[in-house]
Amino acid sequence: QPIRLGYRSPVPTIFASDGIRFVAYPNDHVPARIHGINADGYVKIELGTHTTALAVVEVVGMRPKDVKRAVRLAEANWEILRKGWNEHHG
Repeated sequence: QPIRLGYRSPVPTIFASDGIRFVAYPNDHVPARIHGINADGYVKIELGTHTTALAVVEVVGMRPKDVKRAVRLAEANWEILRKGWNEHHG
């Protein structure tokens, strides 16, 4: 059963790798944030800009090693994630 975090319909995946699915919720707001979801929980990551670092905002249920992996994946795929967030939020 997927973790829906209070949403009734599936949220589109922006990027997925290594067991972590990254999504941007439609009612999210600035600053740009994405959610990395795996079987154990999720991590909410503020995307920052080209000149500022990513920041972990919230972790629920996800193991620390998976949080680190999610942050590394988000850093390596920042442009894809930012583009996906922009497509949902303008």
